[in-house]
Amino acid sequence: MKRRVLLLTCLALAACPRRVPGPTEVLDDAAARAQAGGASARELALAGFHALAVQGDVELARTRFDQSLALDPAEPWALHGQGWVAWWHGHPERALQAAAALCLKAPRHPLAAVAARTLFESAGQSRQGDDQILEVSAQALAAGARGDVAWLLRAARAAIFANRQSPERAQAVAELGSPTEALLVGPLSPWHVLDALERLPPEEKGQLDGVPGARTLRFADAHLSLTGESGSGDGYLFGSDVTVAQEGDYLLRSVSQLDHAVVLDGAPVLQRSTWKLPASSQAVRGVHLTAGVHRLVVRAFKGGLQGHVWVSLQPADGQAPRLTFAAAKGPPPARWGPAPTPADDEPSTVPGSYPTAQSLAEALEPEGGAALAALVAAADARGRDRDGVKTLLDALPPSVAAPAVLVARAEVALEDRALPARVSRGRATRDLEQALEKDPHSVPALLAQATLAFEDARYADAMELAARARAAHTPAGAPVALLEARVAQALNLDGRAEQAVAATLTAHAGDCEALALQADVARRHDALELERHRQEALAGCPGAQ
Repeated sequence: MKRRVLLLTCLALAACPRRVPGPTEVLDDAAARAQAGGASARELALAGFHALAVQGDVELARTRFDQSLALDPAEPWALHGQGWVAWWHGHPERALQAAAALCLKAPRHPLAAVAARTLFESAGQSRQGDDQILEVSAQALAAGARGDVAWLLRAARAAIFANRQSPERAQAVAELGSPTEALLVGPLSPWHVLDALERLPPEEKGQLDGVPGARTLRFADAHLSLTGESGSGDGYLFGSDVTVAQEGDYLLRSVSQLDHAVVLDGAPVLQRSTWKLPASSQAVRGVHLTAGVHRLVVRAFKGGLQGHVWVSLQPADGQAPRLTFAAAKGPPPARWGPAPTPADDEPSTVPGSYPTAQSLAEALEPEGGAALAALVAAADARGRDRDGVKTLLDALPPSVAAPAVLVARAEVALEDRALPARVSRGRATRDLEQALEKDPHSVPALLAQATLAFEDARYADAMELAARARAAHTPAGAPVALLEARVAQALNLDGRAEQAVAATLTAHAGDCEALALQADVARRHDALELERHRQEALAGCPGAQ
């Protein structure tokens, strides 16, 4: 009888609905614990985000992050929080330092993928920053980075070596696991608009080199490019044979704004078809490859874009790949798989890889709660998953509306190329004005408004807003001085531009954009020797001759 009662009780409890915590409950609890004393490093870090995103108190947030790191120097949420504080104060070099520390101290935490993207996007901004990225990336890769972290760090290294025209460039590109040579076939589609899931005729048997007009192309940067090809919606095929030295599990990744599909040995692995639904520009899926030769085919549709497709094969354990690529020739080297079907369109979840905003939010939510996970994921994915970012931001509760959140929303709106410029700028302006109503000393809000004024040729307004940003935080960061230099140059105030450039280089040594402005001022004054010296200082920057 007792057993029956116990069983019925257990069944009744199991039938009870599971309590779902509120979106900010984790942050609220952490803030209360920090206020009461005795909080752990994780709780202090999350309390810092409560101060940043809910209370709107950046100084309290900074204090909480510092307290957290005093207890645990490797706490990933505190390191990530330091990056937010650096952004708020207009100091990207400090944000880079925080991201570098996170990649080194917690290379397998989901936030390390966000930090690695910061390093990747910072590559080419300054010579000194690039030196730091090269050092940190080598250490993080040796420490076991994998997934997105390993790929982004290797991509940053390849970009830096390319800018510097270094001998290490070839090895860095090889470690990306991306084709540098491919057979291009096309244009092929007679109707100009095809679903990316539909096979093109040459794919049926997998042999591409017999198609009229097929040509071998080489891509030094490992980007399969359609730049210069005719047609707007025409379909093209890239074919490359990859020789795998070691059997194992690999991550197949594609990055592109174009509709495309990636086929491996005839089997569809990845596809992006915005004809059906909006999709992230990145996708990743795990595959198992035997040693030997495999045929990789990329089906791409221009759709009026002069774009490229970046495909990468990386070992799942994060090690450098041992692969060689050659243009596809002859029959497929392995069994050619079945025709693709619309089923199972979405790439499967791969540990350590977050191609969509939602996938990153789901990885972060168990530790940070729904609201913080959504905010961090939206800020990270704004360049690759427009609709996913919008979904996450729209779901934030009204309590998460501090100035930092409003400015982050504005930056997302300004980068939205799917909307008319007037609409995106209008939305951003609304959020920026609300942020400045709550905090008139918001450096990123003032800088964003100043940039909009500069782009509208309202130079007096831009200079006034930049001056307010300079006064908002001491010392002023490089973005403030650089904007002042750009405005002064537009007004032909070269002396003032020189002063602002010098201030930029003091705040951010070796800043590439500031060095380029210096060289341009010398060019305008026909100071040939000075221009030559300043061009030499640009060595290692993107586009430097």
